[in-house]
Amino acid sequence: MVVLPRRLVAGAPATAAVLDAQGRLTPGVTLQFTLGLRSDATIRITTDQTGRAVFTVPATPGVLFAKIVGRPDKVSSAVIPASEAAAAGLQITSYPRFVSITDRFEISGEGFRGQADANQVTIGGALSLVLAASPVSLVLFAAPGLPPGPTEFQVESSGQKSSGYPITLVHFEFSAPTAKLGPGQHQILTVRARGTQERLNIEARDLSPEVADLAGGNPARLMTSGGKENAAQFEVVGRRAGDFLISIRLVPRPLEAPPAPARP
Repeated sequence: MVVLPRRLVAGAPATAAVLDAQGRLTPGVTLQFTLGLRSDATIRITTDQTGRAVFTVPATPGVLFAKIVGRPDKVSSAVIPASEAAAAGLQITSYPRFVSITDRFEISGEGFRGQADANQVTIGGALSLVLAASPVSLVLFAAPGLPPGPTEFQVESSGQKSSGYPITLVHFEFSAPTAKLGPGQHQILTVRARGTQERLNIEARDLSPEVADLAGGNPARLMTSGGKENAAQFEVVGRRAGDFLISIRLVPRPLEAPPAPARP
């Protein structure tokens, strides 16, 4: 899987990342970037030992497509003019209210560095991993081991540090009668959200479609119940005997403008 910021800046450095099926950064993967349909605007670069790759975005605004060489799947990002990214300093303009502890998330702003490691983001005082970066967007993983619940994050880049912004970390707990299914067998997977009592929109994705089907389609979306249990239940139907695997992610809410400006 290729990870790119949703917005890039024309002519500026940016960082992309590659994750394997277990969500681990993957070194030695060759990526191909193409600006729109222009064959003359193609870049190839290989991820380094960290599983990331720094490249220079084409100087022409448009849509940049990225894929792993030899694979058909593509991701895309908008390339904005450099004039739209001019900033007097570090600013955070939007971020998600809820974040899954085990999933990546994105914050938007100005004054970031396109080299991922040149930005420092702390969540709950712990240093996060910056997967991908551009001057206007950072894609992050929270540090492992953080407890679920309300906390705050800060960004430091180019010698400036932002104020703290509130965010809630969510952990998902799963329960099912068994991880095995037989043909035609129905089973209920219960997912509980820990860290908040607010209702959340969550998405289940079937990673073993040869073994099981998700009732309601793949992916399937439900709202959690809210309250102390804050749970949702997905139905799984067996296709053949075997173990099934379901992944759960938060469906991002509209990003919120922060309440406080950055400080030098």
